[in-house]
Amino acid sequence: MNKVDFIELARKANITEKKERALYKNLEALEQLKLISYDNKNLALTPKGRGVFERVKDDLAPYINVRGVLASDHVLNYTTKSQTILRGE
Repeated sequence: MNKVDFIELARKANITEKKERALYKNLEALEQLKLISYDNKNLALTPKGRGVFERVKDDLAPYINVRGVLASDHVLNYTTKSQTILRGE
């Protein structure tokens, strides 16, 4: 995917509210950090960029999993059932 298409996709998917120029500059900064490469008109993660992506993905995985559990229909299956205790006074 080329830069223009990537920027258009990011904006239409509401991933970001940044302007096109700001996104283009961010892509250039990622290139300078050698996190992405731009060869044959296609953006791609470099090995260094893939490593950073995997670390971020691993860091966010627990939160994404909790979000999935909360969005499920059976969220109460993950809680312990409280026991009813009758007390006579």
